[in-house]
Amino acid sequence: NKPFFLYFASTLAHSPSSEISLNHFTRKNSPKGELKGVDNPDDTLMQPRGAIWEKATDLAGSDSNKKEFYAQAIWTDDQFGALINYLKAENIYDKTLIVLMNDHGM
Repeated sequence: NKPFFLYFASTLAHSPSSEISLNHFTRKNSPKGELKGVDNPDDTLMQPRGAIWEKATDLAGSDSNKKEFYAQAIWTDDQFGALINYLKAENIYDKTLIVLMNDHGM
């Protein structure tokens, strides 16, 4: 019941390649090393990384720039959805102020 501040940064849009980030990094091999504990939740209901890239490919066709953008948007949407689901499960969603900002100007 205590107030809290959460800074949530979705980093996929800042990676050199969404395809590499989604298809080649794993829990054992990530830029942070092996992901454990709180870095590695299993109950977020997010799509698997490969499924996100496949969906982006289906939407964009052969346009590689659109693939990158769609993958980033789908990943961020899934992450944000997981956060919303958590807030609702903890019965704090209705007491939460959410400010969503984008630093890419898109």
